[in-house]
Amino acid sequence: MNDPAEQITGIALRCEPGGRVLDVVYDTVGTDLRPGHSLTEALTTESVRSALSLLADASRDRVGHASYLGILPTDGTREDLRFIGCAAQGGDEVVLVGASSRRELAPLVEAIAPDLPDVVDQLDWLSQVVRREAEDEAVLSAFSETNNELAGMHRELARTNARLEALNRRKDEILGMVAHDLRNPLGTILGFSEVLVRHLDDTLDDRSKLMLTRIQHQSHRMLTLVEDLLDATAIATGQVTLDLAETDIHELLVETVDTYRYTASRKQITLELQCDGSPSIAWADSHRLMQVFDNLLSNAIKFSPDRTGATVTIRCRAIGADHLVVTVADEGIGIPDEVIAKLFQPFATTTTGTRNEHGTGLGLTITRSIVEAHGGHIDVRSEVDRGTSFEVVLPIRPPGSPTDSGMSG
Repeated sequence: MNDPAEQITGIALRCEPGGRVLDVVYDTVGTDLRPGHSLTEALTTESVRSALSLLADASRDRVGHASYLGILPTDGTREDLRFIGCAAQGGDEVVLVGASSRRELAPLVEAIAPDLPDVVDQLDWLSQVVRREAEDEAVLSAFSETNNELAGMHRELARTNARLEALNRRKDEILGMVAHDLRNPLGTILGFSEVLVRHLDDTLDDRSKLMLTRIQHQSHRMLTLVEDLLDATAIATGQVTLDLAETDIHELLVETVDTYRYTASRKQITLELQCDGSPSIAWADSHRLMQVFDNLLSNAIKFSPDRTGATVTIRCRAIGADHLVVTVADEGIGIPDEVIAKLFQPFATTTTGTRNEHGTGLGLTITRSIVEAHGGHIDVRSEVDRGTSFEVVLPIRPPGSPTDSGMSG
């Protein structure tokens, strides 16, 4: 404390338990307290009670620390100091130390230690306690401020999310309206092109036939895309409902396989349907499940090698009395792990078929949604250049189906 510029604003006194000053050990506040004066002469009115309580605590418990006390310097200003106190060994004397901040109590006690050898340990312990309190309070204050900032960010994020959700719903609504308006004219174009192909086949030259066939194929592709968009929009807006009825899953698979035999034969792919003979009746929406099986089988053909004698196997089996499992497995090009991770996301198509066939990127998203709407789930296993297997697990009675259906078979 040799350099006045480094002095800590504070005060240190030896007092009787009643507050009469015995000695002024340190005073940079300028109180003009002298031995024989009362401590209360240098205190603001509202601080007197706290000061007397501090003296009583120190006399009784030998240690005590209080809140800030207002000190009145002789120049008429005011200093708010944090005080600690302790009783001397005999108990007839109390030492009080106050500093302008709680963190400065420890260095002040260290500075005046040579003048207070009998109580410096107690004062040091008190100053460290108060200093830790200050640090804890600072941490708590910083935590509280950070928490308030996070709460504000959370509220803003919630508002932003609400706006985004509203925009997303509006986007789905617009997409649905556009797709709905496109479906009828595309269906008309496709119907007329099929009629022309059927009735004018013998009267057209090769170039005209090719152009008409391309119109037919592109119309069919666009109509499929529009139907997928309508389904995806209905799923996104929660408007998909299931028309549940007793459905023979085996019959649906037979129909699906028959539908795709010609497409498979053009690539010299064999379709093999295997059922274990167990009952295959379930409460399901036959139209929606046909979408599932159509998508899985068409994908299996699309990604199977051309003219290699590959086989696509469709299996149907029961698991206990509660579930049916349908597996569609191919011997195709397989799916890399990084693609599988996003396989069921909308518009996540990253692979073309072995004949450069392209999909809408919505088929598997719709497929999973339909399966999950039935209370089931779909899994995929694949190995690059070895093939892919999709497994659909369906409950015989999905959520919302009758419980006393009388199903048999």
